[in-house]
Amino acid sequence: MARATALLALLVLSACREDPQATLLAGNWLCASEPHDYAMERQVSFAEGGKLSGRSEVESSDDRTPVAMQFSFSGSWEVEDGTLTEWLDTHRLMRFSRDGANVPLAELPSGMITEVETTLAGQSAAYRIESLTAEALALRDTVEDVQTVCEREPEQESE
Repeated sequence: MARATALLALLVLSACREDPQATLLAGNWLCASEPHDYAMERQVSFAEGGKLSGRSEVESSDDRTPVAMQFSFSGSWEVEDGTLTEWLDTHRLMRFSRDGANVPLAELPSGMITEVETTLAGQSAAYRIESLTAEALALRDTVEDVQTVCEREPEQESE
């Protein structure tokens, strides 16, 4: 009985230490940012327990030939002291287009997909949480000072 009580006390203490921002962040978000020379839209799901997954669309915004890529990704996340940190385990190229026309992945130069995926997987990013409500999120990249604005994705109704 004493062991069960001690275990329950530890669980209660760890729940009390859970960052309230992490609790509010859990769920599905649609995000947009515009770093230098490209725009990025992201659908990301922050699961309780620190796992994340989603898709991102990256499109060049410079004067060269427009290029767009779509990725799926997965990894982990945590919130500590107002900072969201993400670690990406996987980053898979799903679609590539040039000048608005899809290019079959098999037609890309040999090794390009592996190089892009390997470069992006294993990276981490840190964002200062500028504001967070039940419906909106504003982040600022701690390295590049780029703002990302997100809105909560509407819950899917089950049939």
